[in-house]
Amino acid sequence: LAPRGVRVCGNVALDNQDSGFTVTGSRHSVRNNVASGNGQGFVLAFTEEGHTLEGNVATGNGNPMVFGHGFTVFGNRHTVVSNSSIGNGGIGFLINSTNGVGTVFQRNEVIGNRGAGIWVLAGPNLEFHRNDIFGNLGQTIGGFFPAAPNCGLVNDSGSTQDATFNFW
Repeated sequence: LAPRGVRVCGNVALDNQDSGFTVTGSRHSVRNNVASGNGQGFVLAFTEEGHTLEGNVATGNGNPMVFGHGFTVFGNRHTVVSNSSIGNGGIGFLINSTNGVGTVFQRNEVIGNRGAGIWVLAGPNLEFHRNDIFGNLGQTIGGFFPAAPNCGLVNDSGSTQDATFNFW
């Protein structure tokens, strides 16, 4: 994608070896897309800040070469709302942020993934509200993410996370 302000809307990514969608730069809008059968679903990697990730579906992602996370979200001040991570081979949402202030994470569905529902690697001041997070197996993923049985949220950040008003 271009460095700033691109819209990616209404696309389907099927059966790619690596990610269905990879976003870099800042302030892109990724809406109403589907990633299914890929190595991983959606990746916001090496990003600056300010992406909107809304109304996307990641389902059935994962293969022997890639962990199979539904959404990998790196960076700050993203809006992550009304997305669905269902039945992926890895973690539902993997979060890595240097500062969660300004990040919105709400009304997402995180259901039946092989790993934990949400895994926070880093990110002080993150808030998770009004999400449906259940049925995630919490199995070991790729030797890097240890088992966290029946876990909705794993917090490896060393910071307190506000995860109130969710359906667990």
